[in-house]
Amino acid sequence: DRSPSRGLGDVYKRQVLGDLMVFIVGYGPGMHTWVTDGTIENTFILKDFAEGGVGITLDIDIVGELNGELYYKVDNSINGSELWKTDGTIQGTKKMPSLVGSEFYTIVYNNELYYQGNNNVTGIEVWKTDGTDEGTVLLSDINKSGDSNPMRFHEHQGILYFTADDAIHGNELWRTDGTKAGTYLIKDIYPGSSQSQPLQLTSMGSTLYFYADHPSYGLEIWKTQGQKADTVLHLDALPGLESSTSGSSASLTMLGNELYFNYKDQGSVFNDFKIAKTNSNGDMSTVFNSENYLVQDYYVVDESWIAIFNNYRVGSGILTETDLWLTDGSHTFFVGKLSYGKINHPPFLYNGEWYYQGTDENNNQSLWKINFDGLIPIPDLIYFNGFEEPIIN
Repeated sequence: DRSPSRGLGDVYKRQVLGDLMVFIVGYGPGMHTWVTDGTIENTFILKDFAEGGVGITLDIDIVGELNGELYYKVDNSINGSELWKTDGTIQGTKKMPSLVGSEFYTIVYNNELYYQGNNNVTGIEVWKTDGTDEGTVLLSDINKSGDSNPMRFHEHQGILYFTADDAIHGNELWRTDGTKAGTYLIKDIYPGSSQSQPLQLTSMGSTLYFYADHPSYGLEIWKTQGQKADTVLHLDALPGLESSTSGSSASLTMLGNELYFNYKDQGSVFNDFKIAKTNSNGDMSTVFNSENYLVQDYYVVDESWIAIFNNYRVGSGILTETDLWLTDGSHTFFVGKLSYGKINHPPFLYNGEWYYQGTDENNNQSLWKINFDGLIPIPDLIYFNGFEEPIIN
């Protein structure tokens, strides 16, 4: 149904809340949070955060959901970064009693929302809320001299893991059980005030895997079960001081009982990535050699395949097209061309189908979709039912 809609402006983020949809429209002072039940008469602004002010800069981002309420961050050039919540009504839209950090990370853990909070006294630290004013509290002042900047919240085996900087050990891996006493540094992986900057926290079985930097290994894959003694290097994909990946490119994806990751050979540039897999024993094997390709993204599909979206690179280094490959860890197949240009936004999954913004041979951009239901592996061949005409121009 493509019924006429109200001229609201550009919609850039939306989330379902019960029978309603909350969405964000516009830019700068014209940015607002809207709600709809699908009818024109019940589509309206929840809150005008600019309140008619001239020259006010706004940025709004939906950050989490807890107990039927949606939380979002509002950056206001006058009031700073604020945490708000809504139940989808004007009366139920209210500001929470703490400010928030600029790089905002959240997670729901033990029926509470954990986030980067700031009361302008302790700096940016771990806060939590149960949705009430009295239940919105500082968990721990980790950095006594400034901001600990907690990030990358990840629940594993009933414990909440995150990264933080206590101004003594640098940015390292921490854990909490939700209490101040149960919040502590797991290990100073990069000794001293330098930082290991843990990335890509990923659970597999009883073990948490992540990337960390170390003066003897560079940026490589580590693992922990939550204590200092069992926090160790899992795999040095590029032996020696050189890192096998970069902080912006590091990626861990679990499929079955194996982790997939990208890495580069010694001396090569970070664009020349291969994709490999590793098991709990630290064994490693390459599943995709990305020579002549720039690995862009890869995702699990149908719980048994990794879809690899790549930018093809010719000798001059010019990006000319984006291709799709599939691997089950044993066999890797080229499926076909997705786009005649670079895909600038990650593909997204909706109702079992992947959608992406592609470019045709005439340089026209439109929304395309891929249906992975038709995958039938036959020795070294693969049938693929899914390349379709653009569905939205």
